[in-house]
Amino acid sequence: MKKIFILMIVLMSAVYAGATTFPVIEPFHDETIDLTWEQFWTNSATLESVQASGESCGDSSLGDEYIGKTTCTTTGTGSSGHVTGEDTDSNYTIQAYVYTPVVNTDAAPQDYWYQQLVFYRIGATGGVPTSYGRLHTHFNTFGGDIPAPRIRIMVGTYSLIWSAPDFTVPVSSSWHKMKIELNGTTANCYFDDLLLPGTVDWTSASPGVTAGRFGFGQYMNGAGTLSMYVDMFKAYQGAEPPDPPVPTPTDTPVPTPTLLAAQNWMYFE
Repeated sequence: MKKIFILMIVLMSAVYAGATTFPVIEPFHDETIDLTWEQFWTNSATLESVQASGESCGDSSLGDEYIGKTTCTTTGTGSSGHVTGEDTDSNYTIQAYVYTPVVNTDAAPQDYWYQQLVFYRIGATGGVPTSYGRLHTHFNTFGGDIPAPRIRIMVGTYSLIWSAPDFTVPVSSSWHKMKIELNGTTANCYFDDLLLPGTVDWTSASPGVTAGRFGFGQYMNGAGTLSMYVDMFKAYQGAEPPDPPVPTPTDTPVPTPTLLAAQNWMYFE
């Protein structure tokens, strides 16, 4: 009995040691990626911290000139992205500034093109997560069989959709703050700090989705290459942590040129 008790303590300690230490912040303040990110899905994606001036989306509202960029090339329908944390992480808040492109097409891959925060993503079987949740934007103005611009949360088999007037539909592609507070099998979802109405509760539909990793990514409805932009990603428990300070640029010293008039011509006499 004593050996069994000791073994239980060791196992519990191992689980505890594997839990993430919150808060987790990826600021994209310069060209360095601070955290260790894993692939979210089977589709491979590259993650970079790039200068906003070189991209078509412009800088985020933070204005530090750097943003995160995840790019994926697919041969068909699928998701891509990046997660960090542990399978045991639960009851946390994640948020980020996300660039939400507004498209006007019924053609793949952009007809159903989602920019998403990923949460409660647990270990994969054969490269496919056994379950996960996502809060995503889908801003297509085409009409027809394409839904109106919307925000949607999906957890396993659970789905809830918000469309105008539940949130302000942007008239142009722009940056927005997305946030989700998780508590067991319920959540509060925010768009630009506005609490989206209704009750988010997947207790009946997917009761087992209560813990997992977190991150961001995109869904593409067909073959192509698309990029998602993100800035100041945070995951935390309790109060929101402050933004880390922007690094001070290190200037390369410029050597002072030696003027010809300053030479000592006495040496050559």
